[in-house]
Amino acid sequence: MIFVALLQISNLVRRCKAKLGDNGQFLPNGQSAKSGLNKSLQDAAFGQFVQVLEYVAWKLGKELSCVDPKGTSQHCWECLNKVSKSLSERWHSCPKCGQEVDRDYNSPTPLAPLPGGDGGGLDCYQYRGRTSPLSKQRLGFP
Repeated sequence: MIFVALLQISNLVRRCKAKLGDNGQFLPNGQSAKSGLNKSLQDAAFGQFVQVLEYVAWKLGKELSCVDPKGTSQHCWECLNKVSKSLSERWHSCPKCGQEVDRDYNSPTPLAPLPGGDGGGLDCYQYRGRTSPLSKQRLGFP
């Protein structure tokens, strides 16, 4: 089983909001640094990567499931207990099992056992309005 997060790249590459100082002048908001990240994100071709991954998974007989990334870092990877945290909290600490790990490491781990993760996830082909990988359809395979 291969899981793919349904990230909205267009949401990741938005411009930073302008910051106004007390004197009415604009303050630095990090947009120049973010513009480099935006170019890299748009150059990475995530959609094309998922398309190739769909085809390779189909070719190998593996199942590909799309998962909504919303709230994935809120569950403990060890015991699946929901541990609510704000976006600024970078460390996951579970009061139930005592597990402590970086939030980014904890996030993708519990996708399979969560509702919508194993068997209940979105079928990536149906999500994109297809019944099989696009590459397979282009090549004329049944």
